[in-house]
Amino acid sequence: MWLALAVSVVVSAPPAQGLTIRVPKPASFGATAGEADAVQNAVKAELEAEGYAVVTGPEDKTIAAVISGTLTRVGGGYILNLSIIRQNDGRVLDQVREEAKTTADLARASTTIAKQLASALRQAMGVRAKVKVK
Repeated sequence: MWLALAVSVVVSAPPAQGLTIRVPKPASFGATAGEADAVQNAVKAELEAEGYAVVTGPEDKTIAAVISGTLTRVGGGYILNLSIIRQNDGRVLDQVREEAKTTADLARASTTIAKQLASALRQAMGVRAKVKVK
């Protein structure tokens, strides 16, 4: 008789406590201000959902990193290039490129990039993943 055992493993890496990330609007080439706003809002929402404090303007807070990049309209779609730059030494921690075929895809592409950039920041700050067995 064989006994099957199912184990669910959840890997999560919480953000380093107290980190604030500045997320200005991406520079836009051929894209509208509203489309750049949509990218900024989606990135901000994802980073806040992951537990980071996010500012969008020049506030007097200690900033750990800045998200910088471009939104370019090409044909009927978009190319989104964003980087995360550590504030204290200007080191680029990660650069991510996503394509969106429609305006509706911009939110998905922005969220995907934000997750990758947050992961790069966690890794650079030495935050290790927690493993939970359910």
